[in-house]
Amino acid sequence: MLDHAELMRRQQVLADFGDLAIRSEDLDEVLTEACRLVGEALGTGRAKVLEIQEGRQELFVRAGVGWAPDVVGTVRLPMSERSSETYANKAAEPVISQDIAAEERFDIPDFMKKAGVVALVNVPIFVPGKRPYGVLQVDATEPRRFGDDHIQFLRTYANILGPVIDRLHLLKERTEVRERLRSSEERHRLLVESWAQAVWETDADGLVVADSPSWRAYTGQTLDEWLGYGWLNAIHPDDRAYAERQWRAAVAHSSLVNAEFRLRAPDGGWRWTNFRAAPVLDAEGRIEKWAGMNIDIEARRQAEAALRESEDRYRTLFESMDEGYLLGEVLFDDDGTTSDIRFLQANSAAIRIAGRDFTGQRMREIDPDYEQYWYDVYARVALTGEPLRAEHYAKPHGRWFDFQLSKVGAPQSRYVACIFEDITERKDGERALRESEQALASDLASAERLRSLSERLVPEESLQSIYDEILSATLAIARADAGTVQIYDPATKSLKLIASRHFSRTITDYFHRVDASSRTACGVALKTGECAFADFSEEVADLGCQLLAGEGIQSAVAYPLMSRTGTPLGMLNAHWRQARHRPNERELRFLGLLARQAADLIEQWRSQSALRGSEERQRALIEGVPQLVWRASEPGQWTWASPQWTELTGQREEDSRGWGWLEQLHPDDRAAAREAWAHATDAEALEIDYRICAHGAGSYRWFQTRAMPLRNDKGAIVEGLGTSTDVHDLRELQERQRVLVAELQHRTRNLMGVVRSMADKTARASADLPDFRDRFRNRLEALSRAQGLLSRLNDHDRVTFDELIETELAAMGSPADRVRLHGPKGVRLRSSTVQTLAMALHELATNAVKYGALGQANGQLAVTWRLIPEEGARQPRLSIDWRENGVDMASSKAQSRGAGQGRELIEKALPYQLSAKTSYELGPDGVHCTISIPISATSDQGFDHA
Repeated sequence: MLDHAELMRRQQVLADFGDLAIRSEDLDEVLTEACRLVGEALGTGRAKVLEIQEGRQELFVRAGVGWAPDVVGTVRLPMSERSSETYANKAAEPVISQDIAAEERFDIPDFMKKAGVVALVNVPIFVPGKRPYGVLQVDATEPRRFGDDHIQFLRTYANILGPVIDRLHLLKERTEVRERLRSSEERHRLLVESWAQAVWETDADGLVVADSPSWRAYTGQTLDEWLGYGWLNAIHPDDRAYAERQWRAAVAHSSLVNAEFRLRAPDGGWRWTNFRAAPVLDAEGRIEKWAGMNIDIEARRQAEAALRESEDRYRTLFESMDEGYLLGEVLFDDDGTTSDIRFLQANSAAIRIAGRDFTGQRMREIDPDYEQYWYDVYARVALTGEPLRAEHYAKPHGRWFDFQLSKVGAPQSRYVACIFEDITERKDGERALRESEQALASDLASAERLRSLSERLVPEESLQSIYDEILSATLAIARADAGTVQIYDPATKSLKLIASRHFSRTITDYFHRVDASSRTACGVALKTGECAFADFSEEVADLGCQLLAGEGIQSAVAYPLMSRTGTPLGMLNAHWRQARHRPNERELRFLGLLARQAADLIEQWRSQSALRGSEERQRALIEGVPQLVWRASEPGQWTWASPQWTELTGQREEDSRGWGWLEQLHPDDRAAAREAWAHATDAEALEIDYRICAHGAGSYRWFQTRAMPLRNDKGAIVEGLGTSTDVHDLRELQERQRVLVAELQHRTRNLMGVVRSMADKTARASADLPDFRDRFRNRLEALSRAQGLLSRLNDHDRVTFDELIETELAAMGSPADRVRLHGPKGVRLRSSTVQTLAMALHELATNAVKYGALGQANGQLAVTWRLIPEEGARQPRLSIDWRENGVDMASSKAQSRGAGQGRELIEKALPYQLSAKTSYELGPDGVHCTISIPISATSDQGFDHA
């Protein structure tokens, strides 16, 4: 039986430890002081706390007194079956060894034997939730018998120590959660500010009630103009009704908004914007408000429009070609050999020459008895990038074809463009190859990636079991009959019941909110921050007091739950069914300790909820943007990648960490990416373009990557945050524009060559400078007229022969009564034919005006033409007959027409350049000239078999 002095000494030990546990936030300090106090209380001067290591089957000497320095913080003991410490934890009861020399149940560690320990007692320590933490062990170096009073004291001590340890662990976790929350919010802010035009919020009904400085700064609206539905006035009038319909429909159905329209820009003009919004839900799943943003997409819209215009120009160019144009993709087997060719595009000339359209088909489907030669040719061009020209005799057609193959696209592409024409007619004469349009090839395929935005709600974790543990400890310490825990609501200044023990359903159902006014014990406690006592026999006016009185409760202690900054968080109550019962000072001290722990739990719960909400908003934001988003700890060392990265590349997020993301870059771009990261500085953001493998498409696409540093509150860089934006279509557009400019330059050089040759020949044939000027000017005007007719290529049309002859004779001022034109209308000429043929007709017409039928009063001119098919040829020839009559050939001027630049052009240049057949004769009454040239056959041109 303990004497009074010993009992008081042990109670003083418990009280002193309670004071320290409330003040200190250092776990090692608390455990060391606990060992010192219990060692003194039991008179051994030696004690220690052994902690179970997480995930490891061993005990660690975490704290202790009376031991050598190489024991505490160093010694680890295996949790074996022969360990008294292990047995105490598993059995959840103290273990006593009165004499370790005679101990047969357990093995005693050698370091304890060497220290002279002869007796010991182990008491298990449990944290709330009955989770084992370790053991409190008291050691004696002198013979000692530990009785029941010692065991009960140590059990009480261990029961107090467990919640203290848990509180300090929770405090550490709460600090870490706060830091993660701050870092998460900072990343969220940087991400939004880096690419959003405006960020805004509305109420649950979709009505703007709060200011948005970013919206007003961008659109120039005032606050009054922005509120309500005034924001619609900042939208382009043509888009306003559409934007309003989209918004009202989303609010009515509680769905996401993703619309595009034109918004007033800071410069006073209009810019396209991507309008996005999503509902924000409260804990019960109701819409609390709407959060939205605007993203500038003007550059993307302009690029799309430019791309469509460019594709239209290319389509017109390809359709105007006399040669057939094919775009094919080379397919390979796993071993790298060519397996097939798939045709993607063909122009009308290719369909006409081949006799069918096989776009979308493979060569095996077109010709099962294919020749390996063609697969090898296509593969060579695709792999090396070197153009190839070949002449091939097609047995099924019995025709010769001229093929010119060129690679299209980036170095890694497998696309090959083929330009071909039927050269059967010119095989014998080896006519000159046309140079214009022979190298034009481009990939017109484009793809639109679709993205979807998904949201999910993460339910908040319940703390009911933890509150039940706190209530159990409260009722045991205060020897109370019932208890409650409430959360304080600052909006209504009331307390919401979240946990109760030992009450009927009346309290659970109706005691939902407790008045927190100053006339109740709860109100007094919250106002003063100190515990308050209530006698319900005197305070029965309050509804909460009436309900408690109905449960038989006559007195209570209300202990406030306050945050570290002094903000009310809730209330911890102990109730008695005995009138005027008050806890003693020791009980109040322990109630304060429990209240502090409960307050820490509430703060941690709120911090975790805020962190989850912030992370969910950030996740929804990141997964909704069209860019790839990632984070890096060191330059280039990724720690995380958004789902868009996996969707695009097929690479798992964990495989992209570190430098793993480089595997998805084109091999030619990896060194440049590493170099860019190596030279990136803290003062400016990283910016670089490289190609990323698009897993689904099986090809690479260009992306522009930008990264910026993320700093902590001290300005130090803690990580990098970056995005990668798809710019592949924009780069292809720029490449196509470059090809068009090169073709224009090529045509210009050809035209300049014609002009230079024309000037040289005119100079040789001219008598003097005035004569040269007149001759050259006339020929230059003829060339200009031909170029004017050729400029109509964009109208999907060609120059016809009747247009060409009528234009030339009209320019000469030929009298209509002395000129007869006869021949089929609409005979279309090749683009390369028009320029040379026009110069020949000009020379004939000029000589006729000066010396012949158009220059003499009795002269007559007849120009007739017809289409004549050739045997074995698929293309007809145009036969032109120029015949003058009534010309006085006796004059010296008429006789001088026997030679000159015009005759040289007709008899030498036309056969060489156009594969023409010509004749030129000076008859007794005028010139007779015939010209026969090949043209393309069309369905609306009839053949003259005469």
